[in-house]
Amino acid sequence: MRVSASVLSRSATRNGTPWDTDTLRKRKLYPLLEKLGIRRCGFHAFRHGNATMMDQEQVPIATRQNRLGQSDARTTMGYTHAVSEDVRRFAASLGQQLTVGAA
Repeated sequence: MRVSASVLSRSATRNGTPWDTDTLRKRKLYPLLEKLGIRRCGFHAFRHGNATMMDQEQVPIATRQNRLGQSDARTTMGYTHAVSEDVRRFAASLGQQLTVGAA
């Protein structure tokens, strides 16, 4: 499945004012997640996903803190979630399905 980059690209209303978070989530994020077959979540979930992926890639804690804008390593580690081998296999399979023919 291929998702157009324009799905989230229009981040302003017709009169040029920025969308508020609720509107952006309801009109852009939720339809995109539905199209991708991903359970609804808010923008904050992406912080957790980012922290977890950096942990899996063994990114140094200072880099993670910088990227997430945190000064305390304990806070950064609180965003990190353990991922089982079953979850890794599923994620790899899902990634492959989403990228087939996307080129």
